Amino acid sequence: MEKLKKLYFGVAKYLKSVQTELKRVSWPDKNELRTSTIVVFVTLFVVTSYLGVCDVLFSKIFEKIFTTFK
Repeated sequence: MEKLKKLYFGVAKYLKSVQTELKRVSWPDKNELRTSTIVVFVTLFVVTSYLGVCDVLFSKIFEKIFTTFK
């Protein structure tokens, strides 16, 4: 029973510290959030496009290599 009490008070203490920490967080405003989201999507598109082009090029190169030595 004592272990259960310790666990309960430990969890309560942890949740109280989380609540205190969340009050200190500086949350972004709407404009900052929108700008950051756009930056993430543009970066995602650029990286995905780059990897897609690399994938196609390497596929073609290896296809040529393996069909030449077949």
